[in-house]
Amino acid sequence: MNYNSKNLLLIFLLSQISITHGISQEIKRDNRISTIVEDEYNQYDEGAISKTDILKGLELLGVRVHKFDLPGSSAESTITLLAREFKNGKEVSIDTITNTSNGYYYWETGNSDPYIDYIKSLTIFSNTDDNKSELQIDLTSFMINHKLELEKTSEHQFYQWRKYQKTRLIQNKEIPLLIFASSWQRPHEDFQRFCGVVRLAEGDPDTQELLDESPHYVLISLLVE
Repeated sequence: MNYNSKNLLLIFLLSQISITHGISQEIKRDNRISTIVEDEYNQYDEGAISKTDILKGLELLGVRVHKFDLPGSSAESTITLLAREFKNGKEVSIDTITNTSNGYYYWETGNSDPYIDYIKSLTIFSNTDDNKSELQIDLTSFMINHKLELEKTSEHQFYQWRKYQKTRLIQNKEIPLLIFASSWQRPHEDFQRFCGVVRLAEGDPDTQELLDESPHYVLISLLVE
């Protein structure tokens, strides 16, 4: 065997050792933090993105998250979620979205018997496309779907969600949570308006202006009994 043949054989043998060694790597649990495991090259730049950025991104897709605290309770109550439709300031329909107990079952590891607790929050996810909005309502123990489709009388008319802030839930009193309201056009104007108020409140003049001016809206409210 000449010198060149020996070199080729040596290179071949070394390459086989390298391949075999690569295949038989040690198996070891990956203990890196989840952000590195899920995005090894940091292409999403997770550390620089805030929750607000994510919520804004969801809103570009028509999705918003509305969360409400429920009063702490050590006794069973009935929760009723209502959708009241208004046209030109007058109520034209009412729909009961759900009427259910505030209790739910849960299990702890190692115990076959369930415990009962009472829901502490209500989350409403809205997915809106123009004058239509689909709701997913999370009541801890189950989810409910509800669809809204309101009238559109003008090409440029649009609908938006507004949330009531600092909602104080009172037993046996219907409490407003959200409105899905239409824009409006004033006489001698060629554009649609929508009141600038973002945080709604009962008795607030800006909130009342929105309710007075919007020709069509749905009010989502909650009753705890």
